[in-house]
Amino acid sequence: MEDFFRELEDCLRGEVSEAELADSMNYYRQYFREQRAAGVSEEEIIRSLGSPRLIARSIIDAHEAQEESGEYYDSGQNSYYGSDQDGYYDVEQGQYRGTEENRGYVRKKGSMLWGVLIFVVVLLLLGMVIKVLLPVILVVIAAVLILRLIRGDS
Repeated sequence: MEDFFRELEDCLRGEVSEAELADSMNYYRQYFREQRAAGVSEEEIIRSLGSPRLIARSIIDAHEAQEESGEYYDSGQNSYYGSDQDGYYDVEQGQYRGTEENRGYVRKKGSMLWGVLIFVVVLLLLGMVIKVLLPVILVVIAAVLILRLIRGDS
């Protein structure tokens, strides 16, 4: 087990911040404790987790992706902060909260879903109307052209 943690720490050191390194190590130590309490052997735990190098690579890749997007996770607050700095996602509350400047502002996670749903419904209705009216419009245009040809209008 200590070899596992030593290799994981060696692979992460210098690649992620000290806080993120500590969070990752604490997470896996807690995972080991919980699994041991559930009666799982150290060998089984290590086998189920896989290579510490691969775990470290995943953590580093996630860290780099967060740096590119400007987002980060604050384990002390259990919250995700975005690059726009207009608020954060509170994991425990399951909702988006504004910053101090807009303290009263709280946006629920599903509010954007309703907007997308309404947009899709409007598109579907518009599509059905066009589907019904298009043949009628084509028949009317054809009838007008035929009548003009018969009358000799140009």
